[in-house]
Amino acid sequence: MTQEYVFEPFADIGEVVGILTTEGSWIYRVITYAEPLPPSEEGMVKDFGEISNNTTLEEKEISLIKMRSNELGQFRFEVLDPIKVKVAQPRGIARFTSRNTTVWVTQLTKERDPSLRSTEFFVYGGDVPVFTVKNESGKDLTKSRVQFYGWRFILQDWKEWANERKKRIEEALDKVESEIEEERGPRREAKVRRKRTLLRQLREELAKIELELAFGEPLKVKRVVATGRGGR
Repeated sequence: MTQEYVFEPFADIGEVVGILTTEGSWIYRVITYAEPLPPSEEGMVKDFGEISNNTTLEEKEISLIKMRSNELGQFRFEVLDPIKVKVAQPRGIARFTSRNTTVWVTQLTKERDPSLRSTEFFVYGGDVPVFTVKNESGKDLTKSRVQFYGWRFILQDWKEWANERKKRIEEALDKVESEIEEERGPRREAKVRRKRTLLRQLREELAKIELELAFGEPLKVKRVVATGRGGR
């Protein structure tokens, strides 16, 4: 039986994400929309063209996975031809590195990692990685293709989203408090108790948002790295 490898989005609509950008700092956004970018021969394959044996193409930008300013991309990639690929993000800052080596992604990568999870990277806005491509196959190549696929997310600034939510909660609090005043009476005690429970929940949620805004970052966040540069 063939094993299926499902590439799920790292987060869902409505979740807060922290993104380590190419500047090396964290920003916070809320996902408002998500859609897949499936593997395809049209649109999601980058062909670096003809490469002679023992030739290297240095730091080629992958413009086909560039995102809009309010978007995040989650990508994996497969090397389709006998080439080696090294990734940098931003230019000059290598990805997939240890203290003493930088990993080159090859056709062997999918053999060892069929899900290609080890090739995963994120792109925030226009901060796309650059690929260095090497041909050590022993022959000249007419094609040097890399297949990309993944997920596209539309984002909203977290502080803007939090302030909008804070306003909606405050409006709901005012409404529930007014309804409690109108419901006073011996026959309406059960209804008033339910509304007081709701009132307490709204106040707790408001306090949480006010704490997050005062602190400057969300309490619950999914973090991703969109750079090879360390955070600060």
